[in-house]
Amino acid sequence: MPTIPHRENFGLVTIDVEPDQVWSDWRGRELTNLDSLPVFHNLCGAYGVRPSYLLSWGVANSLRGVAVIEQLLRVGGCEVGIHPHLWEIPPILSLDSEGVDAPVGSQYPVEALREKIGNLTRLVAGPFWVCSKPPRRPFRI
Repeated sequence: MPTIPHRENFGLVTIDVEPDQVWSDWRGRELTNLDSLPVFHNLCGAYGVRPSYLLSWGVANSLRGVAVIEQLLRVGGCEVGIHPHLWEIPPILSLDSEGVDAPVGSQYPVEALREKIGNLTRLVAGPFWVCSKPPRRPFRI
């Protein structure tokens, strides 16, 4: 079995940056959790970990979310990507507001899924990927 060469600083961390308590209230839009990201980012830097911040629409489409993530990118040592919460990404379908549970990808028509992912990708690409050096395109569905 191949072994991973020893490195003093090695790690991979992805962070879903999304509204507060989104899985207990999938319609929630509060973003107070963003206040903790700079502290977390500094901790990652202290251990040589380069975090990937994966942004939901609710974060990437808010002035506060943009400001916090831009600050982390200016500090460096991180990258951004997408984390689609499909129910909050345009185009909004009736499926996005029905039911008790958040809808999942397999429930959407393929064309709507493509459009939603494209819209989130373009939203995040605008302010953030131009700041990311080298540019990255991580994502999680």
